[in-house]
Amino acid sequence: MSTENTIVALSTPPGRGALAVVRLSGPKSPDIVHKLTKTTTQLKPRVAQHLNLYKNGELLDDAVIIYYKAPTSYTGEDLVEISCHGSPFIVNQLIELCLRYGARLAQPGEFTRRAFLNGKFDLTQAEAVADLVFSQTQASHQAAIKSLEGTIGKEFAELRSKIIELITILELELDFSDHEIDTIPPHELSKSIDNILKINSKLLKSYSCGKILKQGALVPIIGPPNSGKSSLLNAFLNEERAIVTPYPGTTRDSLEQAIQAGGYMIRLLDTAGIRKTKNPIEKIGIDRTKKNIKTGDIILFVIDATQPIKREWLEYYNSKNTIVVINKIDIAPQKSLTKYEKHFSQYHHIFISAKKRQGIHKLTEMIVDSISQQISNADSLIITNQRHATGLRTAKKYLFSAQKHIRQSLAPEMIIADLRMALNEYDKILGKTSNDEILNNIFQHFCIGK
Repeated sequence: MSTENTIVALSTPPGRGALAVVRLSGPKSPDIVHKLTKTTTQLKPRVAQHLNLYKNGELLDDAVIIYYKAPTSYTGEDLVEISCHGSPFIVNQLIELCLRYGARLAQPGEFTRRAFLNGKFDLTQAEAVADLVFSQTQASHQAAIKSLEGTIGKEFAELRSKIIELITILELELDFSDHEIDTIPPHELSKSIDNILKINSKLLKSYSCGKILKQGALVPIIGPPNSGKSSLLNAFLNEERAIVTPYPGTTRDSLEQAIQAGGYMIRLLDTAGIRKTKNPIEKIGIDRTKKNIKTGDIILFVIDATQPIKREWLEYYNSKNTIVVINKIDIAPQKSLTKYEKHFSQYHHIFISAKKRQGIHKLTEMIVDSISQQISNADSLIITNQRHATGLRTAKKYLFSAQKHIRQSLAPEMIIADLRMALNEYDKILGKTSNDEILNNIFQHFCIGK
């Protein structure tokens, strides 16, 4: 993918609108604008100019054009933004003219990719651009802004710097082994690596919260058959989304629906009722429910208050991230409710009626509070990108290997090799050693005009 040619793309959503913005980036951008506008007047950087656009000598549209001169533009190249009227016909004609005058169509994320390649920001910031564009909640927006500001990149750069320092010391010792120079004692080297590991582990641990910020909190609704799980999902959505019947085993597959509350996305998952069954299809659904319990961020364990309490339920609600939802209070006798209150007094619980939508607002607040608690328990710096988490896990493996080799008193070359492998992981995260395959995978998920 050459950065020497000029690219063009629509940067606003396709379709009709009051305005559309067409973007050009590359060395031919100013020349293409002169051909479009039939003017020889030099474009003034960062000044909005009202100019007419022509096709074959006929007026196509009038537009506001802003020229950003290299290197002080988003891409680091000469860049032009043309704000025209939002007619699909005008936009298509304008792009066709740009292609005729020497541009080519931009690939997904190519504007941001050029910005990265031209050193405008590191790869973590480039990824944050996409996160910002696709953010749907206040939480995901704030996480993207932090990454875009470079806070994540600075942390990785600091880890990288610490490892380079250790490698430098060890290599100096090897190069001047015949001379009397101060060497770093094994216990000090181990302590320095341990400090790097602590930061690495803290960042990696924050990814569980980062997934919630970026993708939303996964909240499986589990419980025995006919406890009201599907009714609860419908109550959250305020519509009949899940099938509700009086027959056990109606839900045999997971059904996910998302709502927003408290600035977070909550991904509600209706699941198959947990019970012993010989039905092979229902059994598959129950197995999926058990997997969802392991991956869920918050579990809603729904119980029918008209039914007696069962001992086997304990394994499902005995968790700090589980909210016991005692359902059907509209038909349950008071004696039963009193028993439930006494039994679950030490657990996070709530009484509701999914059918009557009683207690749904309070339950939503409890879910939001639980998410907020998990986020607040994390460090102020939170990893939201799976690629970063994968790099941290791999780096952690090599750092542990280096510690092991120090304890075994192996040659410094072995320790240096481990540290270099860990360094390579941080370099890949920052984009200092990224091959085209990695970059293509990252930027192909961007919008065409970003």
